[in-house]
Amino acid sequence: MDTFCGANPATRLKVRFIMEVAWQAHFVKNMFIRPSEEELANYGEPDFVSFNAAKAKVENYKELGLNSETATVFNLKTNEQVILNTWYGGEMKKGIFSIMNYLNPLRGIASMHCSANTDKEGKSSAIFFGLSGTGKTTLSTDLSVSLSVMTSMAGMTKVYSTMKADAM
Repeated sequence: MDTFCGANPATRLKVRFIMEVAWQAHFVKNMFIRPSEEELANYGEPDFVSFNAAKAKVENYKELGLNSETATVFNLKTNEQVILNTWYGGEMKKGIFSIMNYLNPLRGIASMHCSANTDKEGKSSAIFFGLSGTGKTTLSTDLSVSLSVMTSMAGMTKVYSTMKADAM
């Protein structure tokens, strides 16, 4: 499944997900930006490929110096992620989020896992930081203020570019 990670065309990644079960494709469809028909026609090669082999195990994990038959591995030379022996869908999302957190600072972009809002006059803003599920979006959703961005955002000079307001 071909997707985008990042709403800004200048900085987003083209990410291809290859998975073995249907619910993983559904998860990716909901978590990442789906290209339009025109964007798919011009998609070309992806910037990063994520292989989810949830049913496969690392049989020789001890020989490899690993702690279990489960692994999420990144190769930054070939721009690939391999997920083995885990049924947690978040490995796909968190994995690509980690890649964005690695790449963005190299491009002069500060990555933040946060939510933010601003007052109706646009004079006062607040940024809420925290781990997943700790209430960033809930805290930033106040009817007296304008919700400006949610979930994951990458800050550029005087510009905030959401990875996606309702998904990554």
